[in-house]
Amino acid sequence: MPGAPGAPARLLQPSVRMMGSRRAVFVPGSGAGAWEWVRWRPVFESSGWDVSALDLEPSRGGIATTTFSDYAAQVLSALAQSGGESVLVGASLGATLALAVASRAPVSALILVSGVPHAGTPGWPRQPVRFPDVVPWSTRGVVETLAGLPDADPQLIEGLPERWRDESGAVMRALWEGVRVSTPSVPVLAVLGENDDQVPTNVGIAMARRLHADVIRLQGASHLGTLLGRRAEFAARLALAWLDNVLGTPERD
Repeated sequence: MPGAPGAPARLLQPSVRMMGSRRAVFVPGSGAGAWEWVRWRPVFESSGWDVSALDLEPSRGGIATTTFSDYAAQVLSALAQSGGESVLVGASLGATLALAVASRAPVSALILVSGVPHAGTPGWPRQPVRFPDVVPWSTRGVVETLAGLPDADPQLIEGLPERWRDESGAVMRALWEGVRVSTPSVPVLAVLGENDDQVPTNVGIAMARRLHADVIRLQGASHLGTLLGRRAEFAARLALAWLDNVLGTPERD
């Protein structure tokens, strides 16, 4: 059931509770959900991370009335539920949401995966795009999904079309106009796909520079491929190595 703006977000909790000192909240991209982290989440959990994956929900008035601020409130709620300082990992739209809320929550680091650039990034926004009030992505078929994921295994593609959900046109318009964010005071990592047709690599690098972020450029990866492609697990392992570097490894009993 759609939740009211600011209502507690719906989370998929980890099947096994790992070390509570290492918490991560995963935020999906537009039209997706917690399932989008199917290749990243096991990598984090097998390394001892306590992971919560967020499903963004429409506002009370439905998807057509949902705003970027509605989603931001859900991310803040998810961070509050996580029980302590967390690493915030966002994909595409989720990366922009992570940037927007980082200064208002106990966040220790940010990982932006194929992030949509924020306002002021050179080269963004791209050419204007007209979005309807409801972007009908729930009707995506196999052909369209394949086009967006040329670097994914066919077995993975088979089950994806039925998982896409419709997205708010207001949220997409906000992304394309450029969301204003503050420069984070915590370490930031940008994971970029070199074959990203939504956010060109040079624009992603420009975004990273403005955020004083470290960068991982994933060769051969598409916009969705950084999450779901053949090298997605490799990207997740690199992100974990970066976290160990900037946060240190936890003490073991």
